[in-house]
Amino acid sequence: MDPGDEITVEIEEGKTILIKLFAIGELEPDGSLPLLFEINGQPRPVRIPDKSVSGILVKARPRADINNPDEVGAPLSGKIVKFFVKEGDNVVHDQPLFVIEAMKMQTNIKALKDGTVNSINIHEGKNVEAGELVLNLT
Repeated sequence: MDPGDEITVEIEEGKTILIKLFAIGELEPDGSLPLLFEINGQPRPVRIPDKSVSGILVKARPRADINNPDEVGAPLSGKIVKFFVKEGDNVVHDQPLFVIEAMKMQTNIKALKDGTVNSINIHEGKNVEAGELVLNLT
């Protein structure tokens, strides 16, 4: 597809999805390509690996273990806007840790337990995928 192209996809009899490609971004350093689609009138940004590019080693970021309360992951895909804590800070339950932004909506992510910030794995301004490990508590 090229920007401006539209397709329809019939997912079952009588149910059709209209998909329009709006924009193709610049190749990211990790080899992914940002795309902006409109699906049934709703904007949907996505990032896909560009397999036509060779020689780029993509290092996957670690994922948070949902069963480990010491690991704080991104609850949704978006951009880390601001950290309220730094490594070595003591935190208490329900204290805001960072802000994530997705589709122009910002969400405060709070500590689920008391602890100390052991490490921060993502920098402000960076995009994250849902489930990626953002910080560790001890």
